[in-house]
Amino acid sequence: MDRRLARAWVVLALCLPARAGAQGSYHTLNLGGRAAGMGTAFTAIADDNTATYYNPAGLGFEAVTRISANVTVNSFERVEIGEYLRTGFGRAGLTEKSDPTLPMFAAVSTSYGKKDREGVRPVIVAFSAFTLDRYRFTGDLQVTDAEGRSGTILYDRSYRAPYYGLSVGHRINATAGWGLSVFLAPRTLTHAETVDVQLGGIPSPSAPFFEGASTLNRNTRLSIRSFDLVFRFGGMKRFGRWRIGLVAQAPGWRVWKRTKLRFSLSDVDGSVEPSQATFVFFEERAESSIPIPWQVRGGVAYGPWKRVLLSMDVQVVGRVTQRDVLRVGEIEGLEDRIPPTGVLFDARGYRRMVGNVYLGSDVQVAKEVYIRTGFLTNFDPDPKIQETSEEYESAHIHRYGFSFNLAVHRKGRWLQVGLATLFGSGHASGVDVERALSGEPPFFRTEASSRLFLLSVTAANDFGRVAKEEIVDRLETRVKARRELKSP
Repeated sequence: MDRRLARAWVVLALCLPARAGAQGSYHTLNLGGRAAGMGTAFTAIADDNTATYYNPAGLGFEAVTRISANVTVNSFERVEIGEYLRTGFGRAGLTEKSDPTLPMFAAVSTSYGKKDREGVRPVIVAFSAFTLDRYRFTGDLQVTDAEGRSGTILYDRSYRAPYYGLSVGHRINATAGWGLSVFLAPRTLTHAETVDVQLGGIPSPSAPFFEGASTLNRNTRLSIRSFDLVFRFGGMKRFGRWRIGLVAQAPGWRVWKRTKLRFSLSDVDGSVEPSQATFVFFEERAESSIPIPWQVRGGVAYGPWKRVLLSMDVQVVGRVTQRDVLRVGEIEGLEDRIPPTGVLFDARGYRRMVGNVYLGSDVQVAKEVYIRTGFLTNFDPDPKIQETSEEYESAHIHRYGFSFNLAVHRKGRWLQVGLATLFGSGHASGVDVERALSGEPPFFRTEASSRLFLLSVTAANDFGRVAKEEIVDRLETRVKARRELKSP
C-alpha cells in the first residue's frame, strides 16, 4: 500500500478519541463517605477508617473496633470535544462516555497497647482495601463512503488501581499522633484496538466488491500490570478548636511488572499487478512503566461552633519525568507505519507537578443527622496541547468539583449517601483529514469539556470497647469533676 493510502487509513483511525494511557487525574472522590462529602478536605480530620489513606495518624485517635464499607454506586464520565474532525465536507464534534464503574472501599480496625488513665489504647491497626481509580471506555466506528467502501474501528481501554494496605496509628498523647500506611497497588492498564478498512479500487459490475482495492486489518492487544508498594506517613495535632494534619507519600516502589503486547497486521495492496501483501505478527513482553509520583498534603480544620466543622487541604503532586509509558523496538515489516501500540494509545509518560485545593464543611443539623459539603480542584498534570502535532496528545482539562453528603449516626452505626461532580474545560486533539492526506501534521488543538458524576453509599459499625461518643462524655465528666474539686 503506498504511503498516501497508508496515511488515509491512519486518518480514519484517528477519527476516534485516544485517551488510553496512564490516568492523569488525582481525585479521590470515590474514597469514603464523609471525606468525599467534604470535598476530600480530610487530612486534619481523618477520624474514620478512610484515615488509612487520607492520614493514618488519625487512626490513633479512634478508640473502637470498627468495620466500614463504601461503594460508589454509579461513577461515569462524559467528555465533549467541540470540533474533533475537519474534512473537505465539513466539521464535526465528538462526545465520549465511560462505562459505569463500582469503586469500593472496605476496612477493619482495632486497638492495641496498654490502656491509659481514660481506658483508651494508644495504637490502632487497620487493614483496608479500596479502588483508588478506575475507568473503562469502549466504542466502535463504522464508516462507509458513497460507493460502499467501508472501514471499522473497535476499541476497548481500561485502567484499574486497587490498593490493599496495612496501617498503624499511634496516639502519642491526647492531642498528637502519627501513623504509617503501606499499600500494595496491583494496577492494570489494558488497551485493545482493531482496524479493518478498504481503500481504492473500482466497483465490480458482477460482485459486491471493488476491483483493485487495498485492504488492511490490524489488531492490537496491550496489557500492562504493575505491582508497586506505596508508603504514606502522616502526622496530626489537635489544640482547642483547631486541628492540623500532614501526609507525605514517597514515589511508588515497583515490586513486579509484566507487559504483554500482541500485534497482527494484514496489508494487501490491490492497486498494483500483481497485488502485494504484507503480513506481520508480533508478540512479546515489552518495556513499560506507569510510575506513582510523590505527594505532600497538608490540612487544617476548625470548629467555630460545637456542631460545625470547617476544613481545608492543599496538595502537591510531584512531576513524572519519564518520556514514554511503553517502549517497543523496531519490528520488521512495520517500517514507516503506525507503531504496534496503535493510534488510540497515548504512550507519553511525562506529567507536570500540580497543586490542588480542597474545602469542606460538616454540620450537625439534628441529633443524629449530619450534612457535609465540599469544593475541590482537579488540575490536569498532562502537558499542554500544541497548536499542531504529528502525534495524538491526551486532553488537557482543569476540573472543579462540588460534593454533598447526608449521614445518619445512631448507636455507633453510620449510614451515608453522597453525590459528587467534577466539571471543567480545556483542550483536546482534533484531526484534520485534508492536512493528513497532504502530508502535514494532522492534529490540531481544539476546545473540550468534561463532566464526572459519582453517587456513593457508605455504612460503618463500631464494635466492642466503648463507643467514641461515650469516651468523650467520660473525659468531659472527669474534667468537670476535677474542676469542681479544685474550686473553693
